[in-house]
Amino acid sequence: MRSLLLVISIIALVLGPALIAYGYTIKEVHAISWGLIVVGYTFFALVTVGATIVNSLYSVFGYKGPGEVLERNFKYGVWFAISAIIPAWLLILADLAKPLEGFFRIIVSFAFESRIYWMAVLYAILAILLVVELIYALRLGGGAKSKLTLGLAIAVLILLVDVLLASNLAQVFGSMVAVPGWIGIHMAVLFLAGAVIVGASGQALYISLYKWRDKSTLDYVTQFYSPILVLATLLYVFLLGWTIVTAWYSPAWISWGEIVRGAFATGFWVVEVLLGVVIAIALAAYALLRRNSIALMLTSVILFVVSLYRVYSLIVHHQSIALSPAGLPMILYYTPDAAEILMILGGFLVFLALLLLGTLLLPLGYEEKPRRLWIFK
Repeated sequence: MRSLLLVISIIALVLGPALIAYGYTIKEVHAISWGLIVVGYTFFALVTVGATIVNSLYSVFGYKGPGEVLERNFKYGVWFAISAIIPAWLLILADLAKPLEGFFRIIVSFAFESRIYWMAVLYAILAILLVVELIYALRLGGGAKSKLTLGLAIAVLILLVDVLLASNLAQVFGSMVAVPGWIGIHMAVLFLAGAVIVGASGQALYISLYKWRDKSTLDYVTQFYSPILVLATLLYVFLLGWTIVTAWYSPAWISWGEIVRGAFATGFWVVEVLLGVVIAIALAAYALLRRNSIALMLTSVILFVVSLYRVYSLIVHHQSIALSPAGLPMILYYTPDAAEILMILGGFLVFLALLLLGTLLLPLGYEEKPRRLWIFK
């Protein structure tokens, strides 16, 4: 069985970049330039940021979680974050007109005033630090000890880069005058709250599925992640609510009005509010009170999918309205083409393949130490 899973994951790891490369060769130019590929790499970046913020509860602040579940599964959490940052990088390159030339220019002619240039640097720094943290934890055998040690120094740097990456990414949109719905500092806090939701939900689902036969670990995972998902969702609702209220008094209502009560209202109220808030909070609360791991996993699936929709809506819908022809009662609707769908599918294949490969090949269990080539089982 293990050999079969290895073969499947290797095939997926090869197929994912191949789909991205093929999609790149046939992609078209849209009137809405920041489409599904931008949504994809933003989403994966938030997954990484959210997962590492959760990890920092142990690695920086020393909280081990119920039954030491956070400490015992720390390496799984780090690998989950690494698995998400790599497809984010691939999709960023695929979104450039000339990926290799663009990558070279970022290195040799860095523009300090450009937020997008800084994204490439922060992505790279975070990926390198996460790999270093994982190797340190693998060599240590347990988690990265929360003391005045190298592990703590790495963890603090990761948390700092996390916040910088998410807030800088948010303000790439938040400083875009052409799209009134984005303008403002609210984008940074929305991105950070949304990152915790998607990072925690993805991490909870990953660990729960892998530890399915370990009932005690499932119980502790449920106790740890359920309140995080409830609190992060409530924080996101609070921030989003004030964003919408503030938009009512500004030009941002041009697009927020269509999202709340216009062309995109169905998606907002059904997907974001009903599924992503009401049902998700009810399920997470039930999971916590009843210690029901099935309810937690269902909550995690819902929030992971809803988070992708939230990123899509925040990026695409505001552009659709802002870029519509002035003075005409119409909206410039956006439909992803086959190339974009292939590329985003390739990104998810890479993400899932890396998760599976790392789980199979790396000693991610608590106090499990490498036996081959310094880092492998």
